Amino acid sequence: FNRAVLDGAVHLFAFTARGLGAVVNLFDRTVIDGAVNGAGEGADLAGRELRYGQNGNVQRYAAFLLGFAIIGVVLVAYFMST
Repeated sequence: FNRAVLDGAVHLFAFTARGLGAVVNLFDRTVIDGAVNGAGEGADLAGRELRYGQNGNVQRYAAFLLGFAIIGVVLVAYFMST
C-alpha cells in the first residue's frame, strides 16, 4: 500500500512539474523571446535609419540643431504660458 501511495504521489508531483515546465517554456519562447527579439529589431531599425543623418555634412547638422532648438523654445514657451 505504501509503495503504491508513495509512487502515485511522486508520479503526480512529476506530472505536475512537467506540465508547469511546459507552460513556463511556452511563455518564455513566445512572450520573453518575442520581447527581446522585438527590442533587437527595433534597435537595428533605429541604427539603420539614423545612419542616414550621419553623412559628414556640417551644415545639415547645424540645421537640425537649430530646428530642434527652435522647437524646444516654442514648447517651453507654450507650457510656461499655460
